[in-house]
Amino acid sequence: MSPMTHLMFADDTLLLGQATIKEAMSFKRVLSIYENWSGQLIKERGLGFPDTQTFNQVLLCKQTWKLITEPNSYLSKVFKARDFLQGDFWSTSLGPNMFKHIWKLKVQSKVRHFVYKAIHNRLATSDKLLKRHVKLNDSNPACTFCGYTVENGSHLFHTCTFVKDLYRLLQIPDISQAPIDFRELYEKFQISLRSRKFRLWTICMWDLGFQRNRKFRGQPFRVPLEITSFGETFLATDESAPTLLKDLLPPMV
Repeated sequence: MSPMTHLMFADDTLLLGQATIKEAMSFKRVLSIYENWSGQLIKERGLGFPDTQTFNQVLLCKQTWKLITEPNSYLSKVFKARDFLQGDFWSTSLGPNMFKHIWKLKVQSKVRHFVYKAIHNRLATSDKLLKRHVKLNDSNPACTFCGYTVENGSHLFHTCTFVKDLYRLLQIPDISQAPIDFRELYEKFQISLRSRKFRLWTICMWDLGFQRNRKFRGQPFRVPLEITSFGETFLATDESAPTLLKDLLPPMV
């Protein structure tokens, strides 16, 4: 074995030298005997860099424990208002990365933006307007389409008779007897529907919201059959349009 040298770095010592595998293993056994006798153990984690993945997981666990054990703290209230409006931490589904899926959805930007707002419950439904003290025509937050119950996101996109007729025309089965919000609808349909049918559903929901606004303002609006026909035409136009910028450029000479 060749002569060895060492390098001191803070409280660590790096041993440098040239040796065969057999010589290196023999030297390692000598060090093991020394560390067992002296109690000075060799650090096996390199130069002392922490395991960042485990460190981040520990921080997330501590933050989650705070949310569970201190529901009235300012931090918990902020997280609840932002992420858990329709439930609590335990009822939150993991699922795929929904928002990455939204922005990669092959539909027009205005449809993606509508879906994003609907998932965050930021649409101007009658119940939201009344809660914000916006004066309605008859001060009644009933559904704009059916007029039977309070209009919220869950009713407008799932349980209203108007949207049920739309689902029947789209040949999309009812996935739940109980009312569920748009976020759950998106998660479930993302899994259960084929790619084209799922994109058609998002377009029809976008147009449904647009027709709701027209009816709310007393303007002519499309019925479910017309929304379905419009959605098919809209999607077919999107599919036939060039998707890459190079398709729009003239060939190089």
